[in-house]
Amino acid sequence: MIEILLITAHPDDEIIWFGSTLYQLTKFKNININVICLWSLLEKPGSMAAISEGYKDTDRKEQFYNVCKFMNFSKYYLIFNNKNQLIENYNYDYIYQGFIDAFNILKLNELNKIHLIITHSYYGDEKKHPGHITTHKFSKQYSKENNIPFSYFSTLQIPNINHNPLLNNYYRKNGLHLLNLAKCNDNLYYVQFQGNLNKKLRALKLYKAVDFIMHYKHYMSLTLITEGLYFEYNALEIINDIISNMTLITNNIF
Repeated sequence: MIEILLITAHPDDEIIWFGSTLYQLTKFKNININVICLWSLLEKPGSMAAISEGYKDTDRKEQFYNVCKFMNFSKYYLIFNNKNQLIENYNYDYIYQGFIDAFNILKLNELNKIHLIITHSYYGDEKKHPGHITTHKFSKQYSKENNIPFSYFSTLQIPNINHNPLLNNYYRKNGLHLLNLAKCNDNLYYVQFQGNLNKKLRALKLYKAVDFIMHYKHYMSLTLITEGLYFEYNALEIINDIISNMTLITNNIF
């Protein structure tokens, strides 16, 4: 089995940025999607503005588990503790302690290995959210220290990075379409998928505490049918494994 670990900052991040693709990947018989959300390690739950009338931000705690089940994720855990002592500056050891507790609760330590980590972009995604940036820093450091292939999603291709296309065929499986595979430099690659946007939006609506209309207006990633992922060279084998399980639709069209 290919064990993928998604590390997010907030409940609903597992949907907004790469949810269409992740859902389709759960249909692959050899892939498990696991999720750890760092929420209260990064901020005091209750600070989000886009809350539906009659709900509290903290209501997202229970809704997170309903959404992950709806998305067919394998194992998932939300770190939620209002008593956590928040720290102003990035502290790897502090986040690591809460993260590894969640990791062990999910019994991910009993797996043979985690094959790929997926997380937020270094620039904090569309809103440059500091919690997303911190999650990226932590995830990258953790993956490096534990020799786990690392990747991060990005709604748009990042400017000033060369994208040299490698794909000369179309592939798809279980509603997942491979649209782009590119080499950026010696240690960075980019892959773009089209997944199930309808499922993604239905999942977000299960977050009753979230003002869906406000989110839909403010996040471009909720209106796009494509999702992109940057990954380091050591993740290439995993991405190729995924592609090899897809069906070749065209043959050498270029």
